[in-house]
Amino acid sequence: MTIMEELNAENIKKLYELSFVQESETNDAAKTAITTNGGEIKDERPLVKIRLAYPINKQTQGFFGLIRFYSYPSGIASVDKELRMNGEFIRYSVSKFAANENTGGRERRTFDRDMRRVRFNRTEKRSIEHEAPALSNEELEKKIEEILQ
Repeated sequence: MTIMEELNAENIKKLYELSFVQESETNDAAKTAITTNGGEIKDERPLVKIRLAYPINKQTQGFFGLIRFYSYPSGIASVDKELRMNGEFIRYSVSKFAANENTGGRERRTFDRDMRRVRFNRTEKRSIEHEAPALSNEELEKKIEEILQ
């Protein structure tokens, strides 16, 4: 990658996804962390109360949230630092959100209504070349007789 390509890549806002579990019912802290560091919120899901699989910092429940936002790559470190400094978040993850080329640019993740499971679309065609062709009942009976003899 040339220097000009690197500079252009830094000047383009990219789509990121922030998923988090926090103690409070409002996601204002996450929104302010994104917007104060030059991000633009694209989409946000309502917070859902969840029970944690194991206690984290003596917490057994939390509110799961998901926000998709546009930001410059250089601003993500500031967003991460601000989220880390805020004691409201139990866990969080900021990841780059990419569209799947096989689906024609559509987003590759689908979310259940209750937002507790994330499923991935399987658009790749499975190759069945290694599987044997289906046998008819007569051929199957012949093979069974051969094996039993």
